[in-house]
Amino acid sequence: MTGETPKDTDPWMKSLDGKYAYAYERSGKLMSELGCSGYPSAALVNASGMVIWVGHPASIPNNLIQEAIKGALPKPVYEWPASASAAAAALRKKKYVDAIAAAAKIPEADGGPAIKTALEAVVSGKVEGLKSAREKGDLLTAYESAKALQKELEGLPQAKDADAIADEISADAQAKKIMTAQKRLREIRGQRLGKKNEREKAIEDLEKMIEGFPDTYLAKEAKSTLNGLKQKK
Repeated sequence: MTGETPKDTDPWMKSLDGKYAYAYERSGKLMSELGCSGYPSAALVNASGMVIWVGHPASIPNNLIQEAIKGALPKPVYEWPASASAAAAALRKKKYVDAIAAAAKIPEADGGPAIKTALEAVVSGKVEGLKSAREKGDLLTAYESAKALQKELEGLPQAKDADAIADEISADAQAKKIMTAQKRLREIRGQRLGKKNEREKAIEDLEKMIEGFPDTYLAKEAKSTLNGLKQKK
């Protein structure tokens, strides 16, 4: 996201042969939603459509990029042949079992086998991302992803992984407390916090998260957000 005009940015992107999407954000609304602090800002969205990192474009960790593209399609849907329209339509609706079945009917000359393989990789990538979120302690992302995948992967064997993780987290009382705190953290990151009392309340809540859930993914993220707030004071 940039506060510049197309006149400034478009030639620069063209000179770099940039392949990522960019937007002109002058209202501040999108930046506020993402918790960005200034221009330029970037958001890294993984193959499952989740924002996994926000910050200055120059500081994005390469390992996160590699993690984000797991399960991504090697060729964008808009470049698929006309014979793949049914598979593309099912994919847009996140009906993966239908998309894979439709891809199996695409002629080999149109790249049917490759598209089918790519869709199967997307499914595998979503499950891997779900498990990764659970392993690193990002319980809110893991739970929300699992609940979404329970429906999206219906009819596929990988659905059982989503079922297991959703059941495991929902049955854990401590996990529920952590997710409640994560929702508050998400709320803080989405606020402008322009008023003194709003900022003080946010700082107080972040400190409680750090103290109440030490050595967790939540505490790490809360510390990062807290440091950012204190630097703005």
